[in-house]
Parts: sequence; structure tokens; C-alpha cells
Amino acid sequence: MTARAAKARKKVKPAAQSAARYPDRPWAGVIIIVLKEDNVLLVRRAKEPHAGLWGLPGGAIELGEGIYDAAKRETREETGVTIDPFAIIDIKEIIQRDARKRVEYHYCPIIIAAHWVKGRVRAGSDAAEAQWVAAADIGATAGFPDTAFLVQRAMLLRAL
Repeated sequence: MTARAAKARKKVKPAAQSAARYPDRPWAGVIIIVLKEDNVLLVRRAKEPHAGLWGLPGGAIELGEGIYDAAKRETREETGVTIDPFAIIDIKEIIQRDARKRVEYHYCPIIIAAHWVKGRVRAGSDAAEAQWVAAADIGATAGFPDTAFLVQRAMLLRAL
């Protein structure tokens, strides 16, 4: 490799190290609806975007990682619990712009439904808090408007 090629290679950041804020591409991710009887696992976000809001656990898919594997990893990292994913519920596109209309965040999360398998809930990585919430109370607890609808879809699929 020439010195010029080596210098050019050092300037390229791997995708996993790219900044999520003001990205150069959309980020693929997962959001996980973890069901345990009639309860849903929620986390209070510790970081932006949406720090302080209650929502479903989730995060970016890593290079070479399958969708269900990403759901298992993210849930374990954020809440300490082990899950068994069973369905893809939806795919969303979240584009957030700043005051100057620049794309500040661009996520394309895949919404995954999963059964709780084992583990006690504890906040970890990107979560300030984590707890089980009765599915009937999701609309009043979650900070995102379509969470209750997505949870209902997951519960219907679980019943099939």
C-alpha cells in the first residue's frame, strides 16, 4: 500500500464509529416490544435524541448482525433481560431536523416483538431507568405517540 493510500484509509471512519447526530446516512436499527404476560418493558432514555422520555428499548444494528440478534443484544444491554424475538411488527422512518432544516437524526428502525425469557430488569447502557408497565397503561406512560398502537399489534400477534 502506498503512503497516499494509507493516509486516505485512515481518514475513513467505520460505520459503527460514525456520529448518529448529523449523519451522512440513515441509521438502521431495532426497537423492541418485550412482552411478559400483560406487561411491556419500557426504558427512560438517558441520551439524546429524546433524553428523559419513556419508550421501548432499541438501538443501531451493528455491521454483520442479524435483526433478531440486534434486538437480543440491545435489550440485554439496556435492560439486562434475555428475550426471544417472534415477529417484525413494522418499519419506521424517523427524520429529525434542526432549526436550520439540516438532518440532525435519521433512523430507520425495525419494530420487533419479543417474549421475555429471563432476567431481572435493570437500567444499563443508554437507559436511565427500566421497568415493566402494564400494557393498558402504555399510552399514559410512553413518550412516543404510536407506542400503544405498536404494543397492541405485538400482543395480537402473540395471541395467534
